[in-house]
Amino acid sequence: MHDFRYVTRKERALVKNDLIAIIKRTQNLLRDDFTFRFDFVGSARRNMVTYAP
Repeated sequence: MHDFRYVTRKERALVKNDLIAIIKRTQNLLRDDFTFRFDFVGSARRNMVTYAP
């Protein structure tokens, strides 16, 4: 059986900020060819992120 635990807000914020920075750099590199937007979906949108220790 899996033992999932919720990620704390602080842990989630650190990773989320890194992911947003990567996505924004990618957007800047591709801006001349096309544009896109991003949204977090599923459990990330509801701040219910888990991990298995």
